[in-house]
This record gives sequence, C-alpha cells and structure tokens, in this order.
Amino acid sequence: MSTKKILKKAESIKIIKSKKDKINNILEESKKIRDSFSEEIIEVRKKYKEEPNKQYWRRIYIRTVFAFIESECFRLKQNTLNRINESLLGSQFSPGEISLLKEKTFNLNNKGEIEEKDIYLKTEKNLRFAFNSAAKLSFDFKLNVSGVGWESFKKALKIRHQVTHSKKFSDLIISDKEMNIAKKAFNWFINSLNMLFDAQAKYSKELAKKLNQLKKEIEEL
Repeated sequence: MSTKKILKKAESIKIIKSKKDKINNILEESKKIRDSFSEEIIEVRKKYKEEPNKQYWRRIYIRTVFAFIESECFRLKQNTLNRINESLLGSQFSPGEISLLKEKTFNLNNKGEIEEKDIYLKTEKNLRFAFNSAAKLSFDFKLNVSGVGWESFKKALKIRHQVTHSKKFSDLIISDKEMNIAKKAFNWFINSLNMLFDAQAKYSKELAKKLNQLKKEIEEL
C-alpha cells in the first residue's frame, strides 16, 4: 500500500476517534439532563399521589413531562448531527434535513447576503423528525405512530397546550381521564426512546467493528 493511502487511513482513524470522543461528551451531558428531569418527574409524581386532587401537581406533571420530551428530541437531533459525518453505513441526509436538525433556516437580506435564523418546530412534527432522523443511524427502528401510544401523545399534547395557554379557568382543570392519557403518552415516549437506543446500540457495535478492522489493516502494513 502506498504512503498516501496509509496516511489517509491513519487520518480516517484519527477523525473517527475524535468524533467518538465528542459523541461521548454529548452523551454524558444528555445523561445529566435526563437524570435531572427524571428526578423532577419522580418528585412531582410523589406529590401528586400524596395530593391527587390538587390541580397544581397535575399541571406541573404535564408541563414537566413535555419539557422532558422536548429536551430529549433536541438531544436526539444533536446526537444525529454529530454522527452524520462518521457514518460508515452510507446513510444520507439532505441539506434540508441537516438545516432542520440544526433548527436553522436561511434567507437573503436586502443586501443580498445570507442570514441564518433560528426556527421553531412544532412538538408533534419535531418529535417525528427527531426519531426518523436518528433512525437513519440505527438498525431496524421505526417510530410506531399507528397505535394507542401515539394517539395518547397527541391528546396529551393538546392538554399541555390547554394548561400552558389557558384562556379560561376550566382550561386549568385536568381530569383523571386526562391524567391517564398523559401517563400513557409518557410511557409510549419512553418505550419508543428505549427501542431507538437499542437499535442505535446495534449500529454503534457495527461501527466499532469497522473501526477495529480499519485499525487492524493499518497495523498489518
């Protein structure tokens, strides 16, 4: 093998390792945020069980659950962004997808110059996009949006909007039925997240295998 090819392979290993370190840092940050939200949700659930008829705890539970969901969707997109260039399985992302993963859009100002702007993605669409994008860097995962879980999520989202942007007093009242819907939605989301992570673990295992093979090829030169 030529010196040029050897250097190219060595550079590939260096780049991949650097990206793996970056991903590990992102995963560590995600874990801290996830643990913090988990503690908060557990505490709110505890308070809700102690005072089941107190509407305050019901509203806090709904808001906290959706804050967690939106945070996880953001982390999924960030993780996907940092995995795109290291993909050895040929997954392709369009410029539009990359822009949405960054939550950015572009326009021209009056001077004909490019302006970058932040964009707001609606929760329902954003969740599907985050999972669908992450699924490209996993094995055999597809978000299930055909069952009770997804329907519960959409209903729970409406409840969240209702209590967050209340227009009348009745909007602040969350019934037992609505609480059960929120619990089902949260369980569906957690189950979906776990299934995605399992699928990504298979992908990471294959990626590590390819990296080790690349390393072995260089060591044998």
